[in-house]
Formats: sequence, C-alpha cells, structure tokens
Amino acid sequence: MNQKELIEERLDQLGMSWYALAKETGLHHHTIYKIKQGKIQARRLDILTPIAEVLMLLPDELAIAGNHVPQDVHNGIVEHPELLPIIRNLITKIEARQG
Repeated sequence: MNQKELIEERLDQLGMSWYALAKETGLHHHTIYKIKQGKIQARRLDILTPIAEVLMLLPDELAIAGNHVPQDVHNGIVEHPELLPIIRNLITKIEARQG
C-alpha cells in the first residue's frame, strides 16, 4: 500500500475528506492536493507529523508507505555505515522466521 492509499484508507475509516485533512493539519491545501493526486509524497517531518496525528498513525508508517526511510534512521545509517551488515543480518533472520 502506498502513501496515498494509506491516507485514503484512514480518511475513509475516520469519515474524513481530504479537505478536512488539510483543515485539521493546518497544511496548505495545495500540499494536500498534490498528495491526493499522487504528484508528491510526504517526506519531511513537518508534513508527515500533522498528517499522522490527524489520521492517528505514526509518522514512520507514512514515511515507509511513501518508500522513504525516516530521516533520523537515514542519518544514522549515513553516519554509521557499519550498521548496514547488522541491518541486513536482522532482515535475513526476520525473513527466515516468516518463511
């Protein structure tokens, strides 16, 4: 499920419109419209956080649905590339358990 679909699903569950989302988040309606049209995906925390709060989601959930690694995680990996083999090892273990 991509970010737009996740937002649409939550809006439907909460009985909200995209217009109401823009109003409740305080974000500019053009930003919300672009997300609705699939022209952009929310990446920055100043956009992710208010949307997540209104939709009762975690900002990380929205970031991941948009195929983006949360900024703090990205920064941590960039600053500590030695984490990459550890992360890959954990992914392999998780996939083996699920498999």
